[in-house]
Amino acid sequence: MTYLSLIQNISLLVALTFIHCLLIRQFRGNDREYQLASGVSFRSVSVDGGRFYTDVIRILLAEDDSINQLVTKKILIRSGYQVDVAGNGSEALKLLGENDYAIVLMDCMMPVMNGYETTAVIRDLTSKVRNHAIPIVALTANAFKKDRDRCLAAGMDDYLSKPLEIADLLAVLKKWTASCSAQERDCQGTITGKIEKYCGSTIDVFDMAEFVRRNLSDLKLSRDVAAVFIQHGPEYLREISTAVSAGDVTSLLQSAHKLKGAAANLALVRLRDSAAAVEAAARTGNIELAAALPPELNIVYDQAATAMREQFGIVVPDLER
Repeated sequence: MTYLSLIQNISLLVALTFIHCLLIRQFRGNDREYQLASGVSFRSVSVDGGRFYTDVIRILLAEDDSINQLVTKKILIRSGYQVDVAGNGSEALKLLGENDYAIVLMDCMMPVMNGYETTAVIRDLTSKVRNHAIPIVALTANAFKKDRDRCLAAGMDDYLSKPLEIADLLAVLKKWTASCSAQERDCQGTITGKIEKYCGSTIDVFDMAEFVRRNLSDLKLSRDVAAVFIQHGPEYLREISTAVSAGDVTSLLQSAHKLKGAAANLALVRLRDSAAAVEAAARTGNIELAAALPPELNIVYDQAATAMREQFGIVVPDLER
């Protein structure tokens, strides 16, 4: 091959590569049909002045609790996923009718429309969601086999119990989306990192080491979540108090369940158990027993908030309740 022929071949190769890149950009960037119905989209990324496209798994998180939303969304984003959040089943159905997702993480107990009702609509072929066969993973604080069976019978595909273990969450996402991004592998690696174990009399109030571990050993994320909970914690207590005063067993059950889940996610052991006691009383319809529990709940919450403030060094103005 002559020098001139070599130059011509290289020029042709460069031209063909350039045309190929333009076609990829055109189809992946603009053509809706190229955006996979499975919820995989393409994100343009700049590297040294050039651009390339990387696949992104888009997840819908249906969760009404602001603390759980914050923690789960941050962890998923850090793991390389794109996340949209719905605060109840009705919002989830609206988003599923407008966008393509690879999977739904579905809280079972939400206001307006719970996870079971939402799943039934998704599986209904006459509903307006785009993908009736989309994988749905239940998220619930009830870890009994009967609860798992109820989720599967409702049309959900899998099940995760709260508080979420990050390794389990990432494994389920990999199972149902056949994905494992570089970010996800990095996050899995941090889970086994050593954390100083906080011992002493307060560990049953706030197990800081366990909480930080669940947040991928990210101390800043853990501190931010704790600060949000301290700010919004009184809202949980007010909802419970209002439900007790009104004799509203349904609202009391939902409010206590929500507080139990948030406390479990933050490794607030005593608060979780106290909220569970209120939930159990509400579940049996014993409003008199439930009415006797909130004063103790307030005390336990104050202990939990104080422990988090001290261990994280958080300064948050006290809110009236």
